[in-house]
Amino acid sequence: MNAVLLKSLDAIEASLAGLLESIAVDDPSAGAAAALVAADDAFSASLTQLVTHQTNHQRLLHLRALSAALDSELSALLTTLSAARAELLSAPTSIFPEHARPVEYGALLSYANKISKFTRPPTHLKPATTTATTATAATASGDSTSTSVVKADSNGANVDPAKPEGTGNAATRPTAEDIALLDPSANMPFAPWPSEEIMKRGILANLGYLDAVPDAAAAETSTQPDSAQPQAASAAPTGNADRQPTAADRERQREEIARREAERKAKEQEVFQGLDLYDPDSD
Repeated sequence: MNAVLLKSLDAIEASLAGLLESIAVDDPSAGAAAALVAADDAFSASLTQLVTHQTNHQRLLHLRALSAALDSELSALLTTLSAARAELLSAPTSIFPEHARPVEYGALLSYANKISKFTRPPTHLKPATTTATTATAATASGDSTSTSVVKADSNGANVDPAKPEGTGNAATRPTAEDIALLDPSANMPFAPWPSEEIMKRGILANLGYLDAVPDAAAAETSTQPDSAQPQAASAAPTGNADRQPTAADRERQREEIARREAERKAKEQEVFQGLDLYDPDSD
């Protein structure tokens, strides 16, 4: 760019000198004036080119700085990845047996989602080997201490064998009553399914009761004694002997049963006041 600018300046200087010489000899030349104007236009174009060059140079400097920053960030990321890879390689791996059966995670999650609180194993069904061993040891110690009523200690003093000799670990060990107070559910009966009372309070019991009512009515009608049939036949008109229950009759029966069930539920809520919603495992 320096050479281009110097060339334009030299052209302006030469054209200006020629114009001044033509004016000095009192012989103005139009060609000298036109040459000066052309030199000025060339210099203006050179200045425009210089501005474009400087703009591109600044952009190049910015891109170089951005490239250096990205290179440093890439180096940091590669260092982090290398450290993470080394940590993963140093971590202990799980060794699966040769005859292991693969389980899909979808099936595992589906099974875990269906596990209810009634599948929890009870604590009172564990093998009572410790209790039996303790009872046997207590019986043996009782037989051995029954032969001697009083024993002497190292100082000659009499010691009552019925009293504990110290306050060691046996004295501070929790008893069965303490365990029962700390865990009230330990002595409760356990069943891997809901009780009959809980199932009767559910909506499925109501639906099953509604579906079973027509069948129960039909069964009661079929099991009536023969002695009652003549009375019913004499009391009923002869035109209605072969009458079958229609859909409207069944619908009325269902509405009546639903109304009675709603009244029964309302009475139970008034009596129990929401105690049937208590869940001891919710804590």
